[in-house]
Amino acid sequence: MDTKKRKAFWLYVVLVYVITWLPWIPVELNAAQRGYVMPNPQTIPALIENGFQDNTHLTLVLLTIVSILLPGTVIAAIIAQAYESRKEGLRGWWQRCTHWRVGWHWYGIAILLLVILFLPAFIYGLVKGPIPTAAQVTSVLIWSVPMFLYTFLASGMEEPGWRGYLLPSLQTRFSAKKASVIVGIVWGLWH
Repeated sequence: MDTKKRKAFWLYVVLVYVITWLPWIPVELNAAQRGYVMPNPQTIPALIENGFQDNTHLTLVLLTIVSILLPGTVIAAIIAQAYESRKEGLRGWWQRCTHWRVGWHWYGIAILLLVILFLPAFIYGLVKGPIPTAAQVTSVLIWSVPMFLYTFLASGMEEPGWRGYLLPSLQTRFSAKKASVIVGIVWGLWH
C-alpha cells in the first residue's frame, strides 16, 4: 500500500471511531451515573412500559439516538476518499454506493422470507398466548416505524463506509479475503 493509501486508511479508521464514539461516550456515562435506562434492543420494552424518568432522561435518549444515527462511517469515508484521490475518487465512491446490483424482485423475496420466518411465531402466539390488547398492539405499531427507520439509517448508513470505501481501498493492495478480514477486525472493534 503506498504512503497516501496507508494514510487514508488510518485517517478513515481514526475518524470513524472518533465521529461515532466521541459524542456517545459522555452521554452514556452521564446516563449510567443517573441510573437511566438507555435505548437498545433489550431495553426498549422497559422504556415503553416505564417511559422516561425526567426531561434529562429524554434528552440523553435523544442524544444517544442522534449519535447512533450520525453516519460516522459515511463522513469518514468521504474525508478519507477526498484525501486519497480528490474529486475523481469521490465520484467513484458515490457510484459504487448508489449502483444497485440486484433487481427489485430480490427485495420482494427478502420481505417474503421475513414474513415466512415470522408467520409461524405470530400464529403460535395468537393460538397459545393471550390475545393482545388494543394498547399493546398500538404500542408495537407506534414503535415499529421508528425502529425501522433506526435500523435502516443506523445499519444502512454503515455500508458506504465499510464496503463502499474501506473494502475497495484495501483490495487495491490485498486479496479479497485478507481485505475482508481487515475490514472485519476494524468493524468488529468499532461495534
